Amino acid sequence: QGSWQSKENPSKRQTTSTLHLPTDLEAMVTADSDHPAPFVWLLFILSPITFLLLTVITDAPFGKLYYPRSIWGPSLPPRVAWALFESPNLVWCIWSLIHRRPEVLGKGTSLALNANSILLIAFVAHYVNRSVLYPMRMSRNSKKVPLAVAASGFSFCALNGYIQTSALCIYHPFHPSHHTTPQFIAGMILFLIGMAVNIHSDSILRRLRDKGGAGGGGYQIPRGGLFEYVSCANLSGELLEWTGFALAGWPSHAPLAFAVYSFANLVPRALSQHSWYLEKFEEYPKGRKAVVPFLL
Repeated sequence: QGSWQSKENPSKRQTTSTLHLPTDLEAMVTADSDHPAPFVWLLFILSPITFLLLTVITDAPFGKLYYPRSIWGPSLPPRVAWALFESPNLVWCIWSLIHRRPEVLGKGTSLALNANSILLIAFVAHYVNRSVLYPMRMSRNSKKVPLAVAASGFSFCALNGYIQTSALCIYHPFHPSHHTTPQFIAGMILFLIGMAVNIHSDSILRRLRDKGGAGGGGYQIPRGGLFEYVSCANLSGELLEWTGFALAGWPSHAPLAFAVYSFANLVPRALSQHSWYLEKFEEYPKGRKAVVPFLL
């Protein structure tokens, strides 16, 4: 009997040691323990505060809702303001790439093709557009941005830029096959669609500002693309981007925190702008929603 046990136990131990989760399941359970959690949770905490601030206390006073007021401080030229408060994202990207861990993004000057590098490229592409290309293409008729708004935007981007880029370059290595999972692919498709909607909608708004209009103090009713369904198609596109980013980046908490904060920040802005359109234009399409087609 002792001899029988000595033959069976090694076999059992070997069987147990060679058990592996399926590849797509392994990709879902990568540990996130090394991430700078306090900063991520700070973003979650700031989300309801921002939502209540923009819903109950005040609208964000820029764009079509801009109005001069001493409490907001002096106003900055729109191109300068946008480039300024979006820029920390790219600065943190450079810093995180310099300090990246080889097992996360690869060694040397080349990046490994994995979920981390793809998500990082997506993040950088968005902010190259927002902090460089978008300000360069802005209409000369764009409204100024109060210093308080620019400062708050800069502070958020400084915090979130560090969270996202450090997670992707240093703290959260995804499983090597995570970028091949249906979850990741679906998330990146949503991100790309959202980015296309955002850029296309910005182009429509820019052309309208260049033309001007009598009905809304230089503004006109936007038409075409997703504007046929919502008043703030540009914000809809951005929300879709970060929803896809969070889906592709799960189980990391960093992209999810960004998506949650984006909804807390952009949905109240969209509702305010939707109300503005309804007030300024009697002929405004009554069936349009604010930011989510057919729903909100």
